[in-house]
Amino acid sequence: AVAAAPAVRDAAARGSAASTEQPFEEVALAMCGRGAASAALRTYVVDGAAAFADATFSRACPPSGGGSPSLHCAGHERLLAGGPASRVFALREAATRAIGPALAVGAVSAREVRAAAREGEPGYSRAAGEAPPDDAQLWGRSRLGALADVVEWREWFTLLARRSLALREAGEAGTAVAE
Repeated sequence: AVAAAPAVRDAAARGSAASTEQPFEEVALAMCGRGAASAALRTYVVDGAAAFADATFSRACPPSGGGSPSLHCAGHERLLAGGPASRVFALREAATRAIGPALAVGAVSAREVRAAAREGEPGYSRAAGEAPPDDAQLWGRSRLGALADVVEWREWFTLLARRSLALREAGEAGTAVAE
């Protein structure tokens, strides 16, 4: 009965014509250039996370050429209808969505991102030879701590994946669930 419903039949007929575009795909692609990624990093540090998010993530879906956006993309558009990105995004979301793809393709290095996060903290001066401010892992770190988390969480999950693969190769359970 459900399979015979007109909406289900129409969706099945469209098949591969349905969009699978991720939200903010244009932003992710734009950040993959060296100049754009470095500029975005500077803007995030200088202007702040809220201003960066509002300026960078004003729309989740590109203008459609007659097609419908993916449900994932449309869901983010609905979130943005409730207010600017700085109000509706999670703590680390703007930094993760903008800087994450740039890190993945090497447009910026992990070292550059960590340095930008450190140097943006009040009271830190590389010229004076001071140690960077405490980077203790706390939930709800500063906006610059959230930027550093983009690098640190990526590294953490890479190490976790390597550990799991090594355990699996040794014939042991490779996940915490089975341990």
